[in-house]
Amino acid sequence: MKKEAKVEVYIKSKNTKFKTKDLELLKSIKKEGSINKAAEKLGRSYSHSQKRIDELENAFGKLITRQRGGLNGGGSKLTSIASELIQTLENKITDLAITANTEITEINGEIKNTEGDLAEIKTSIGTLKTRKNPWMETGKKTRVLIRADTITLLEPNKKQKTSALNTIEGIVTDIEKPETKGTVTIKLKTNNNEIKAIVTKNSLKNLNITQGKKLAATFKATATKAIPTKPNQNP
Repeated sequence: MKKEAKVEVYIKSKNTKFKTKDLELLKSIKKEGSINKAAEKLGRSYSHSQKRIDELENAFGKLITRQRGGLNGGGSKLTSIASELIQTLENKITDLAITANTEITEINGEIKNTEGDLAEIKTSIGTLKTRKNPWMETGKKTRVLIRADTITLLEPNKKQKTSALNTIEGIVTDIEKPETKGTVTIKLKTNNNEIKAIVTKNSLKNLNITQGKKLAATFKATATKAIPTKPNQNP
């Protein structure tokens, strides 16, 4: 039986997870104007939905303001906290979707330095800087992930002001030009490793990118994701 990998996206507070089903409930309350109508629209029971709102409010704060009676017959409205939760989770879901469809370069390395706010990782393409995490310690093996859409390509001899702390140089080995997309995937070989970068077709023309050309790839420390290597996994 074939199993499919699933990724759960959520926001956690006080051991309570705000999940996609909770997102749907809050958005339905916003649209319908009441918990009862929202639950009915989603095919859920009112009591279960009300209980879930109570659980979420205990963890995240006031999510719903209720008005009883009046000219409009009362109803429920979302608070700013609820609106922020919706926006944050939707951003996470969007970011995951983008990542899932983006080429990622993975390189093995070893933590070299953890002083300050950033960590330095020794890899076969050079020392890379990344955001420091609690699990990091000098000498620990790690995997470095670099998304193709976070890389900027530049002429090696043309220095430009940039906030990117990581710069490596390599030779263009392949250029993929999908007909239906406005972007191009560039494969850059450096020290027997291959890094993929996504650029626009305009950038391809402006930089005159061709196979065999030498280019510099720059990317921010925040775009350099480090994951600890499992004990049974060879670096």
